[in-house]
Amino acid sequence: MLGMDRATVEAAVENYGKRVGEVIGVSKKFVIDQRTNDIYGALIENLDPMHNDVVWSKASPIGSTIVYGYLQVSMLSMVWKDIGMPIYSSDVAYTLNYGLNKVRFPSYMRVGIPAHGTVKMLSVDRKSKDQILWRFEAWFEQEGNPKPTMVAEPIFTILFYNEH
Repeated sequence: MLGMDRATVEAAVENYGKRVGEVIGVSKKFVIDQRTNDIYGALIENLDPMHNDVVWSKASPIGSTIVYGYLQVSMLSMVWKDIGMPIYSSDVAYTLNYGLNKVRFPSYMRVGIPAHGTVKMLSVDRKSKDQILWRFEAWFEQEGNPKPTMVAEPIFTILFYNEH
């Protein structure tokens, strides 16, 4: 995206602003396997039978290991890229994660079962001449599960460099 000018970024933002209230994309299916779940558990120093012990979890009421909730949150970046959301890293602007207004896990995501993410545009707000906030609703659904496994309200900011 090097060489992109500010007008191009501003036009893209304006177009997304016209889509407030709309679903702007549904990701391809993805699977979080046990190895990935185990690595994540080791990284956060929270190895737990419900997430990492396949034998133990088979005897649990859920019947399998489940994906860490915050691993699901981290998958938002993959969904973002997959649906074609512009993540700017150019010589005029860049996009950063600004945070989350809320995250809920209405149901568990089982390890090894396909899921997908859906993203809806909630708002596009200009904070200043050089900063725009994009607010979304995102949720994950998994095959065989009637409830979403995660519902979140991520916010991203687009920051424009000061022009020289």
